[in-house]
Amino acid sequence: SHFCASCNRLRLTADGKLKIPELKNEVVTATLLANGKALKTSSSGDTLSINLPVTAPDAIATVIKVEVKGKVDRKITSASKKMKSGELD
Repeated sequence: SHFCASCNRLRLTADGKLKIPELKNEVVTATLLANGKALKTSSSGDTLSINLPVTAPDAIATVIKVEVKGKVDRKITSASKKMKSGELD
């Protein structure tokens, strides 16, 4: 596994993949918010991998929208605080 047992942080790999640990839901779609381009995903155990484009569509911040089936079933082992929206920061 690319993650230690207590790690719940995103990882960006040298081969251009975004790894999201502890996400157990089936992914419906992963798209770039800037242009709607679909991104290829794969899962291994409870880690989601998203293949990123070579060039980011936005020079400042690229946003990826990930839609999953059902309510997100993700174990949060630690969180610094919650934002006003209720999302984890």
